[in-house]
Amino acid sequence: PTPTTSDFLTVTEVATHLRLSEYAVRDMAKRGQLPAYKVGHLWRIRRQDLADWMDTNFNQKLDKK
Repeated sequence: PTPTTSDFLTVTEVATHLRLSEYAVRDMAKRGQLPAYKVGHLWRIRRQDLADWMDTNFNQKLDKK
């Protein structure tokens, strides 16, 4: 299925969800640490990509403990 605009989150929405600053989210996107797409001058993150990223990164943190 073709993604719709509701399938994508803004930097502000991701920052709120992760309890990070918008600057940190943008920086992570620029560095490729967070799955994100640049649309013009704005970053967008697919909901499913963020969920997958959180699952992977959270599980890695637990495995290290």
